[in-house]
Amino acid sequence: PTDRILQALTEFSPWDVDVITLSGSGEPTLAANLGEILITIKTLTQRSTLVLTNGTTLFDPQVRKQLALADRVSIKLDGISPAQLQRVNRPVMEINLTQLLDDIQEFSRIFQGELGLQTMLLSPWSLSERQEYFRWVKAIAPAEIQLNTPTRPKPLKHELAGRGNHSPLENLPYQAIKLKSVSPSVLQDFAQEIQDQTGIPVRYAPVE
Repeated sequence: PTDRILQALTEFSPWDVDVITLSGSGEPTLAANLGEILITIKTLTQRSTLVLTNGTTLFDPQVRKQLALADRVSIKLDGISPAQLQRVNRPVMEINLTQLLDDIQEFSRIFQGELGLQTMLLSPWSLSERQEYFRWVKAIAPAEIQLNTPTRPKPLKHELAGRGNHSPLENLPYQAIKLKSVSPSVLQDFAQEIQDQTGIPVRYAPVE
């Protein structure tokens, strides 16, 4: 509920932060009061708002309208083929990739804030996959792209404590496995290729 968020924010003041992010253990755009939450945050804190979303609800005009109230939106796009999306995201229900891409592009047309894309790499992409990605990135025209690869151990079952936990595998209080990451050179080369092909700046985290 919005009043609980308002209470939590009030207790957190003063807000010595640049941006307040909506993410959580779920999809923020499933909240029917998303627009109200964003307005409340900005009115109370006078800080920028950022929403992290998987984009699967952007087919709904009401969701697009509410999400557009954010100052910044970062949408996950972890594949350019159904097989890639299935491998990375493992959705409960099948995702219509064409619909998802069209919805992201439609949102990019109406959004007046800063739009970003986040893409997770589990392995190097083929030439055809990269070329299709460049095509859609140009159509969506984000302000920035962030490339990621798994660095946190993955809990074998849902663990709230697993969010943001970068402790070594042997120090975790729950069972987890280490996922395979792509090499730093793969991230660097793909980032450079994206910038060369689209002119869009790319960020990526260092891989140990």
